[in-house]
Amino acid sequence: MSILDRFTLRNKMIASFILFGILPVGITAFISVKKNQETLLAASKDKLLVIRETKAKQIEDLFEGMKHQVSSLAKNKVTIEAIKDFSDAVKKIPREHKLSGNIDQAKSSLESFYIEEFASEYKRKNNSTILSGEMLNKLDKTSIYAQYSYISKNENPLGSKDQLYKADDNTSWSKVHNRYHNTFRQFLTEFGYYDIFLVDLEGRIIYSVFKELDFMTSLEDGPFAKSNLADAFHKANDLDLNDGPVIVDLLQYLPSYNDSASFIAIPVFDKETKVGTLIFQIPVNKIDNIMTNNRKWLETGFGASGESYLIGHDKSMRSISRFIVEEPENYFSMADQIGLSEESLDYIRAKNTTVLSQRVDSEGSRRVVLGETGFDIFKDYRGVNVLSSFRPLNIPGLNWYVLSEIDEDEALQSKEFMLLNLTLFLVTFMVIAVFSWFFSSTLSKRIGAIAQRLRMSCKKTTEFSSTLKGAADSVAEGATEQASAIQETVASLDEISAMLNRSVGNTEKSSETAKNSENIIAQGKGAIEDMAKAINDISESNRNITSSIADSNKKVENIVIVIQEIANKTKVINDIVFQTKLLSFNASVEAARAGEHGKGFAVVAEEIGNLATMSGTAASEIEKMLTENIKNVRNAIDSSSKQVEHHVANGKSKIESGIKIANECTKIFDKVVQDVSLISKMSSEIASASKEQSEGVNNITIAMNQLDSTTNKNSDVAHETAEISDNLLSQISVLIQLAMQLEHEVEGSRMRYNNLSAVRSSSSKASSRADEDNLLDLDQAA
Repeated sequence: MSILDRFTLRNKMIASFILFGILPVGITAFISVKKNQETLLAASKDKLLVIRETKAKQIEDLFEGMKHQVSSLAKNKVTIEAIKDFSDAVKKIPREHKLSGNIDQAKSSLESFYIEEFASEYKRKNNSTILSGEMLNKLDKTSIYAQYSYISKNENPLGSKDQLYKADDNTSWSKVHNRYHNTFRQFLTEFGYYDIFLVDLEGRIIYSVFKELDFMTSLEDGPFAKSNLADAFHKANDLDLNDGPVIVDLLQYLPSYNDSASFIAIPVFDKETKVGTLIFQIPVNKIDNIMTNNRKWLETGFGASGESYLIGHDKSMRSISRFIVEEPENYFSMADQIGLSEESLDYIRAKNTTVLSQRVDSEGSRRVVLGETGFDIFKDYRGVNVLSSFRPLNIPGLNWYVLSEIDEDEALQSKEFMLLNLTLFLVTFMVIAVFSWFFSSTLSKRIGAIAQRLRMSCKKTTEFSSTLKGAADSVAEGATEQASAIQETVASLDEISAMLNRSVGNTEKSSETAKNSENIIAQGKGAIEDMAKAINDISESNRNITSSIADSNKKVENIVIVIQEIANKTKVINDIVFQTKLLSFNASVEAARAGEHGKGFAVVAEEIGNLATMSGTAASEIEKMLTENIKNVRNAIDSSSKQVEHHVANGKSKIESGIKIANECTKIFDKVVQDVSLISKMSSEIASASKEQSEGVNNITIAMNQLDSTTNKNSDVAHETAEISDNLLSQISVLIQLAMQLEHEVEGSRMRYNNLSAVRSSSSKASSRADEDNLLDLDQAA
């Protein structure tokens, strides 16, 4: 038994209504969400494309502006004069400085600054120590004196050393510094650069605005000769007059406490003579502000997870990640997933930035560093699926790339839309549940009642079918017996028809003989008339008269013979009449046996008997007339012979008497002609009646054959009715089982059909073994 049989029809219908009602709603909601996601995807793609292009343009414009600014400042006369003046003055520092004879004092002061102030600030900003003595050992006298005057002895705190315009070291360089420092400082403040450097042709930094540890050092052999600042100097120093500035990529820069630093540099020419190099330290904060919208991602339309960032050719970030700013704890919790080394983690924690430390090894970064521009969905550096729009930046000298991304989950979901779909789904579910409960309860009750009524009706139909089967069997037996009787009747009618056909033939022959007799009598009458004429000549020759009388006698004998033949034929007619009466009697008997179906045939048989009786009466009358005529003819012949002989013997006196007798013979022959004509007419009527009888018998035969066919068909129909009754009983048994199964489906009961045996017993008398098998199949299915 299936597990579904444990539930009622109402519960099944409720479950079905809910399932097939919620399913379309769910599919519609799914399609709607899918379409909404496609729309959101297209909108997010367009939005990211706009953001990417906006950020790329801003960064490209930033560097283009810096290139223009450094180029303009390098061509400014103030810059040219400043480099020449600083270059001349820097050479005089060792001998002009007031501590020129006591360098150890300057070095000791500077060492204290390196160890106490710079190293402490470095440790605070990097969570690590630095051996500052190695840097100090690489400084020459010029560097030591200059850093002593403007760094260690400068009373302004770290980060504010630019506030000193002129030290009291009595050097020409300080005078030059006092003359130009305000100009460069204002330029730096106005355009937001981190620092501005002037470098002479030997590679010494002869001026900087903020006076960090790189101040007055040599980029050729000083402590920062391998920095990217030195790289910028060397690349710019190789440029010609009309060449544009060079830009070097971001690297950690020690004088800036290992913060990331990038430089843009250009040579300075006095007319066609190179006098030095102008270098700007690019403001990294400007890059971050552009890429982060001043760290206002949410307020500027980036949502909860959107960001734009820069990477270099090494796939490391060149701008800060949003997630280190907004969710540092979550960011560091994903350190293993992100794939950060301990060194990178320490740097990120210390600097609170991902620049140069967070490597982006995603599908987008791999494609963009190959020069591809595009949009796709992939896992970002956090291992989260993002929508990303990327392209390379067009900044000569920098292999930088911009990526604008947002989490897929955020981009492709609309909270309001999802809430609306959920609300619609819940409301639909409640409506369908209430409707299905009410409808299923009502319908299941009605179906249950119908099933009970159907089962009762099937039982009644079973009783009626049994009765119908019995009646059909009786009709089939009666039809079989009736068909047998009709076949016997048809055989008898065939015999009657054959006899009537023979009677018709004999009657036609009798009629033809009567006609021949009539012709002969007519001929005899003519002969008598000739004889009457010849009597007038009797006197001439008795021999001729005797011969004529002899001929006449022969002819009369022939007439007698013909009349006797007619009499004999009349006897045949009497025999036919007798046989016809006998057959009519037999037909009446068979019609009586046929019952209602033979009534019409009995009437026909009676009519045939009546016709036979009339034919017999007519034949008797003809026979009687012929007998009398034969006697009359013989008497006339005898009398005529005697008279002829008497007249012949007596001569002429008797001729008159002969003539008289001839006249009498003529009258008699007229009467004979009349009688023969009547006989011919009656024979024709008998022939016509016999034909009608034959046609009637043929019609009766046809009717009986049709009756026989109908009876056979009735028999077949009766047998078919009996078979159909058997099949009907079988089907009613199955129908009862279906009705009980329907009740079972409605009630959800585990019961088997206990009254199966009763159904089988009620139909066992008429059902076949195949029907019983059907019931067993239903029982097993239940």
